[in-house]
Amino acid sequence: MRILVVEDDPDLNRQIVAALGDAGYVVDKAMDGEEGHFLGETEPYDAVVLDLGLPPSPNTPEEGLSVLSGLLVLDRQAKVIVASGQGDRQNLLRAVGAGAYDFLVKPVDMDELGLVLKRCVHVAQLEREYRALQESTRA
Repeated sequence: MRILVVEDDPDLNRQIVAALGDAGYVVDKAMDGEEGHFLGETEPYDAVVLDLGLPPSPNTPEEGLSVLSGLLVLDRQAKVIVASGQGDRQNLLRAVGAGAYDFLVKPVDMDELGLVLKRCVHVAQLEREYRALQESTRA
């Protein structure tokens, strides 16, 4: 399973990447939205862990929401888990409304992240199998 982590805090990025790597995932990391979008264009990911507060405006959710939208344009079935210290209801609703699969409030609990990832990777696999089955029945 391949996961992308887009997080501008180097310590948190390293922590999430290490925890997911220890859990058996193949993990790529990006430190900003531009790099995250580029990686999303070049690699298929089972899930993305995305910080909402990214440069150039780390105190607002705008860059993270923009990256979320861009990733979903690349893959409508993408499972994006949004993580943010800006845990108010409005940002949660905006992220889910924009297509986020789930939302975690920072500091990210690694056990909770593991459970959410396990669920979203399972759902992504089921969706891929369903699409493959649909294509084979059409042929």
